[in-house]
Amino acid sequence: MKIRNKLIVLQIFTLLIFILTIISYQHIQLREQRLYINSKIKSDELIIDNVLKYNEDRFLGAAKTNSCWNEIVDFALKPDTAWAKPAIEEIVSTFDLNYALVVDSSKKNIYDIYNKCDEIDNHISITPEMITILFGKSAFCHFFIETKTGYEEIFGSTIVRVDDSQHKGKAFGYLLIGKLWNSQFIKEIENVTGFKINVSGYLQSDTTKIIKDSKNNILVQKIIDDWQNKPLAKIAFKIKNKLIEEFYFSKYLSFFIAFFSILTVLLFFVAVRKWISKPLSHITNSLNTENISFLDNLIVKKNEFGEIAKLIKQFYLQKHNLENEIKERLNVEEQLKKANENLEHKVNERTNDLVLINSSLQEEIAERENAEAIIKKQMADLEAKNVEMESFTYTVSHDLKSPLITINGFAGVILEKIKNAEYEDLDIDLNRIVNATGKMQELLKDLLELSRIGRMSSVFAQINMNILVNEVVELLQGIIKAKNINIIVEENLPDVTADKQRIKEVVQNLIENAVKFMNNKENAFIKIGFKKINNENAFFVQDNGVGIDEKYHQKIFGLFDKLNQYSEGTGIGLALVKRIIELHNGKVWVESELNKGSTFYFTINKQKLM
Repeated sequence: MKIRNKLIVLQIFTLLIFILTIISYQHIQLREQRLYINSKIKSDELIIDNVLKYNEDRFLGAAKTNSCWNEIVDFALKPDTAWAKPAIEEIVSTFDLNYALVVDSSKKNIYDIYNKCDEIDNHISITPEMITILFGKSAFCHFFIETKTGYEEIFGSTIVRVDDSQHKGKAFGYLLIGKLWNSQFIKEIENVTGFKINVSGYLQSDTTKIIKDSKNNILVQKIIDDWQNKPLAKIAFKIKNKLIEEFYFSKYLSFFIAFFSILTVLLFFVAVRKWISKPLSHITNSLNTENISFLDNLIVKKNEFGEIAKLIKQFYLQKHNLENEIKERLNVEEQLKKANENLEHKVNERTNDLVLINSSLQEEIAERENAEAIIKKQMADLEAKNVEMESFTYTVSHDLKSPLITINGFAGVILEKIKNAEYEDLDIDLNRIVNATGKMQELLKDLLELSRIGRMSSVFAQINMNILVNEVVELLQGIIKAKNINIIVEENLPDVTADKQRIKEVVQNLIENAVKFMNNKENAFIKIGFKKINNENAFFVQDNGVGIDEKYHQKIFGLFDKLNQYSEGTGIGLALVKRIIELHNGKVWVESELNKGSTFYFTINKQKLM
């Protein structure tokens, strides 16, 4: 199993156990708490409703009883203060009221009385409009009015004859009585219910019937309305909550969860050290010392670290082979120089002899010129190869060093994160190391292919270029169809004498390069054909893609030179094309303008090959 998969399995397993434990605990706690709260609220709310209903029935009954009375009807028809004062005061005193008002049938206030006026605002205003609305649909009314000292609860009834106990007949007037919710009255209700009561103004947010305060006390809210049936205030009954005491055992469960969490973290540390820290340490030591013996234990492992170790070992072996090849070429150069010196010495000796032997002078001179020409050509070829080898070695060293720096850098970062117990982005850093090693493997593969060109013996034969081009087009049908590109191959392409496999690679690289930089262009096409240039057959691959700025026409044939660093590939394709064409004594060049497409030409010098 991959290291990453092991870590994921371990984390998921730990997380599931932890979540299941918390969920179970919370489920048990919430279930018992919910049962208790629901039971408690139902019983307490029933008590509250019964007490409020009792008060409402008592005071509304007082209004109904004292308004169904012939004497008060006569008073409403013909006000008599001498009768009203003792009679109304008796009603107020009997029912412990704070306020009473008699209104005649024309809705005019004819008598009012205030009891305990030092505790209430004695300017309660009952207007004819209010009387009309309050008794418009019913013979009775019940509402609240806010005063300076509290909320006055008002009960009203129509004044009727004693024989109209249902208050269905004509109303001769209206009787309103009031009870002030002052501290004394609230205290009486608290004594009856056993709950703390708070009366306060209504807010828009007071829509929840049952809430909890900051001390886990339960508040049952009752909304009271004004004479227009609009919310005026709320009465909150505080019920003490003892759930914390009943769920004391939850502490023991918390201790268990803490212990399990610590144990899980310890196991995680051990796993990280075994599966990540040690392999990274071996890789770091190998990179710092260039000693592949540190990788012996990692190579046999079938995980990411095993693959990284194999790639690093392969890199060092390739590096060693390149160094040996460079040494061999330097030795050959030295031997050639010595051979040249010896040859020049012999030529001098022969020249002295030719002064005496006139008959063989022309033959010796021709031999010397031929030998010098060969030597000059060999020296030029050797100098060119040395320059190429120097450029090749520098490029290889630079481009292969970048992935190694990435691997070494992120390996150090991962070790630092492990020391600091920072594991969040560990898989991301490991993926970056794997991506760097993949890039290095791709570079090594392309370099190996490039190094083989010219060293492997080529098989030259006559090639039908139409057949060869069609084979390449068929091979690339997948990427061609994916971008909806029209391929045009001219008929009667001239035959050539060359290495078929290498020329096939040239055509394939040029077509792939054209497809890559087409950028989903509409009406895209790629045309393969030939034309006569300077009496030579020049094959071309033409496209209508993004084009290339003239200043990059030579640079693109260099090793690893990519105009777009984020494009696919390693940047070695056109360098391979140039190397193969040069081995065929031909030339390769590009004609292009930015945003106007590109045309790549190449020639094969048949006469030089022959």
